[in-house]
Amino acid sequence: MTASKSLALGLALSAASFAANAQSAPKDSDYYIRAEHSDGAFIASHQILAEPGEDFFQVRYCDTPFWVRASTVRWTEDEAEAGNKLFLIRNTPGEQRIICAEPEKQVTLKDLGINREEFIARESGGFQHNKVKPSRLSVIAEAFKSFKN
Repeated sequence: MTASKSLALGLALSAASFAANAQSAPKDSDYYIRAEHSDGAFIASHQILAEPGEDFFQVRYCDTPFWVRASTVRWTEDEAEAGNKLFLIRNTPGEQRIICAEPEKQVTLKDLGINREEFIARESGGFQHNKVKPSRLSVIAEAFKSFKN
C-alpha cells in the first residue's frame, strides 16, 4: 500500500470512528484546523471550539458540531485557494489526531451568511489585503505532480 493510500485510509477510519463515537466533540480536547503545504510541511493552524464562544459561529465538520470564528473560515478559504491542504486535528495530551479532512469544503463564509468582500473590507479597515498567494515551492510541486512514478 502506498503512503498516500495509507494516509487516506487512516483519515477515513479516524473520521468514521470520531463521528461514530460522538454526537458532539469531546470537551477534554483542543481542536485546530491545520494548514500544510502539499509536501506535508506545517504552515499554520487556527483553534476552533467544542463549546460556544463569544463571536464564534456554530458549524459542522464531518457531522460534528464545532464553533469557529468567521476569520478562521476566511483563512481556510484562502489557504485552500493557495493550494494548501487543510485538516481538523484533535489534540489531547500525548496525542494529535486528524479527525476530519477538507474542512474548507464543509463551511464557507457564505454558509455563515457573510459576504466575503464586505468581510475582507471590514477586517482590513477598508484596505483590501492581497489574497494569499501560493508559495513558489507549492507551485513547482504542483507543476511536477504528473511526473511522479
